[in-house]
Amino acid sequence: MARPVHANAAVTRDRLLRSASQLFAERGLDGASLREIARGAEVNLAMVHHYFGNKEQLYAACQAAAYEDLADDIAGFQGLFGELAGAVERAGTRAEIDVLIAPVVGRGFRFVREHRAAVQMLMRGVIERGELDPRWRNQALLPFVGRTARRVAAACGQSEARVRLGIHSLVALIMRYSLSTTRELAAMLGRLDDPASTGQEERGNNTEEAILEAFEEHLVDVARALIGAGPGAGEVGCEQ
Repeated sequence: MARPVHANAAVTRDRLLRSASQLFAERGLDGASLREIARGAEVNLAMVHHYFGNKEQLYAACQAAAYEDLADDIAGFQGLFGELAGAVERAGTRAEIDVLIAPVVGRGFRFVREHRAAVQMLMRGVIERGELDPRWRNQALLPFVGRTARRVAAACGQSEARVRLGIHSLVALIMRYSLSTTRELAAMLGRLDDPASTGQEERGNNTEEAILEAFEEHLVDVARALIGAGPGAGEVGCEQ
């Protein structure tokens, strides 16, 4: 698996990063070997050392690449979060805030599922250091949580600290479910793995889209309970 004579260096480096990112995301730094990474990129081991030096440097490059891969989408998330936080700030009642919960949860859940490989890599920071990538956390997540928590708390008669923690808990749950395979989500729902063995209606409930919709509905319910903004929620109650 030697490097072709006319191979493009950027292409080879990108293949190594993709192979390494996948293995690091699945197994972590200690669980992935350079030999396996080289095999996945279809190059020899010497190419790994040529482009990245050692495994620690390759891992750091993968983390940087993961962030770069999300950079445009993080910018998009910043815009989306700003728009949604602004809408929440303009809402005057619990009912108006409640209308916003479903699109926020649904769009966030689908976004993470569309970027699972990069998010897996970024989430390694939680496993290894106990923290999310601070750039994503500080640029997108915390400003949104702060603005939203202040408005929801004021409109719904809740403690701002309670609402803020509820939003963070919701984000953690969305990340967990978004990184699950469809098979695992189906198992959580108690649905059979083999839809062919069931009737037509049951098969319809077991499609990937149906399973994702079921989790979106569940996460919306959880959001309303956690932040106290849904109908009948809250310690004090909100203006109707």
